Amino acid sequence: MLRVRPPLVCGLVVVVVVVVGTTLGFAVGRAHASEPAAPAPTALRNLDETPQPPDGRWLRDADGQEYFGLTTKQPKGTYEWVDAAKTRARTGHGIEVEVLDHDDETLTIKIYRTDDAPAAEPPKGPSAAELEQAARSYATQAKTGKGATLTPLDQGLPQRGQWRNGFAVADVDGDGHLDIVFGPARKSRRAPVVFRGDGAGRWTVWREARFPNLPYDYGDAAAGDLNGDGKVDVVLASHLRGIVALLGDGKGTFTEWSKGIEFAMPGGNAKPAFTSRAIELADWNRDGRLDVVAIGEGPVLMAGARRAEVGGGSRGITIYLNGGDGTWSKRTQVGSGSFGNTLAVADVNGDGLLDVVAGSERRGFRGILNLGRADGSWQETEIAELRPDGLMEAVATADFDRDGKLDIAVGYVNAELGIDRRGIDVLLNRGATWQRVTLLAEESRDRVNALATGDLNGDGNADLLGVDDSGDVHVFTGDGRGGFARQGLAQPALSEKCAGYGLATAKITGRSADDIVASFADESDDLLAGGPGCPSQGSLKSFTPRFD
Repeated sequence: MLRVRPPLVCGLVVVVVVVVGTTLGFAVGRAHASEPAAPAPTALRNLDETPQPPDGRWLRDADGQEYFGLTTKQPKGTYEWVDAAKTRARTGHGIEVEVLDHDDETLTIKIYRTDDAPAAEPPKGPSAAELEQAARSYATQAKTGKGATLTPLDQGLPQRGQWRNGFAVADVDGDGHLDIVFGPARKSRRAPVVFRGDGAGRWTVWREARFPNLPYDYGDAAAGDLNGDGKVDVVLASHLRGIVALLGDGKGTFTEWSKGIEFAMPGGNAKPAFTSRAIELADWNRDGRLDVVAIGEGPVLMAGARRAEVGGGSRGITIYLNGGDGTWSKRTQVGSGSFGNTLAVADVNGDGLLDVVAGSERRGFRGILNLGRADGSWQETEIAELRPDGLMEAVATADFDRDGKLDIAVGYVNAELGIDRRGIDVLLNRGATWQRVTLLAEESRDRVNALATGDLNGDGNADLLGVDDSGDVHVFTGDGRGGFARQGLAQPALSEKCAGYGLATAKITGRSADDIVASFADESDDLLAGGPGCPSQGSLKSFTPRFD
């Protein structure tokens, strides 16, 4: 039997199993994302148990390597030819094989002899000293606070449905109270929705809101004045569909205003060139108009009746520059091809130009800081102080030590020296370097999916909070000098363990300190654990934090 484990991509792990004498098949299961692996070799060399030639005879090729021909059931249509001479074929899973013979139902492939190769030495694991040194680097530096209580401000918000990924908080209807703008809940097949706030924690669906008839899907939302008329407009990012900009009239009518931004319509042949689940509005080119900054949502799995493959998907940062008349020009550039679900736009290095900090789903990738240049391009920059072998799931920025320079907060999962951990680090900006402050570090694979900053206790210092795969909210109050206290919560944020996806701080009730808005989504059944997952499938919640 040959077992090949291709890359972990887009939240899915595609496990290919080739059984001698049968058709090549596949199975799909959930896992964390990572970057694509190198192409498979042109011959099958890594058999768990090397098959032997039926007649006992090994043949020898021009390079002196021994092989024999193995016939497998592989009908036409389940593979494609790599070369015109039909000596190499690629299965639907991307495995390339050398072909000795073929007909309509079978392939005869080349199996190399490996039983006479010298046994490879087993890989050496980390030493006790290395494990101890790594463990010390995860010692948390946050003090223990007196605790906090999250008082609900969510009357009228949905308590069912998969509300992912992001949303926008803005006064969309112009009544002086903040509202929440959300794309359709995942799997709901509905239109976007605006939850109107009354400033006291009560919300109602804006029934008068009308959106263009488009195939929206879950993703992200951003709100701001795109055309300078004083009314709040909305930009929506839809999973695998694209991005659309919508002008608002303040009375609930939204009009498409996005020529030059890709969006796929059902039934059409054209696919969107770029899709995202994390967008922000910012004046990137300093012309006085808000532009759209987005990070690609990554590769996708495409499966058919006879084949499954990983598509290219959307990667890297794309910026749509606002022409002021409903037209947009696209800025993109060749980079590492990273992708993720969170981003922050701010002037991190203090040069007067905006930069992008983009979360990454590429394992081990450190180039999350993209420094803006005067010509509108950006430079992907590595941060050496990030954790090794990790996925940088969540990012946020704030001046945590009040030195005038923006710092970066990162939520990660990683596997340094083979130990799975998740955590939250703050990187204090020291100019050419970063000082890492460890706030959360646990042996777990529960991801911290979103971070947000704000002043939660009204003391004028930047605080930090995060939300994770179990639906838990983590609150850290800052002291304005780069130090933090972890505030235990008087009650769990959720009665169900629905994964948290979106997180924001805003002054919903008009008090001096910030309130919290969070979105949650998950499946009702936990297929891996074999039990109930999140019966409600999710919710949208708002809180006022109170500190003891």
